[in-house]
Amino acid sequence: MFSKLKNLQFGALAVGLALAITPAAMAESDPQGMNFSDVAWTEVAPGVEIGPVWGDMTKGPYGMLIRFQPGASLPNHTHPHDYHAVTIQGTWVHGRGDDLETLTPGSYEFQAGEEPHTDLCDGTEECILYLHQDGPQGVTILE
Repeated sequence: MFSKLKNLQFGALAVGLALAITPAAMAESDPQGMNFSDVAWTEVAPGVEIGPVWGDMTKGPYGMLIRFQPGASLPNHTHPHDYHAVTIQGTWVHGRGDDLETLTPGSYEFQAGEEPHTDLCDGTEECILYLHQDGPQGVTILE
């Protein structure tokens, strides 16, 4: 399933993450509360969007939502810092090599920094995840 991912071009993912979330957007995304309808979504890869919830993604800590359209995926990649994620909606498949975890609403996942992994939204419902990270956001796509 994930072998097809290497053929896709996701170089824009890292650039999109770096450019899409400006310090001004971060200042506006530090609410006392937020509805999904108020999230400022930014597409970072085909079928994948991020939306800041609080904090500063350029420095950390921060919280953000990630929304995958059904079938959307990210190839093998790493992040410079650990993250904690909770599945809010859909069926998120998180892979480390051949080890694939199916995470349904309410599931928690810890991802160690610099550890290669893949992500996929399985099924017909979009996937929404909440992600918390203490350090700055970054993505390295692996070949």
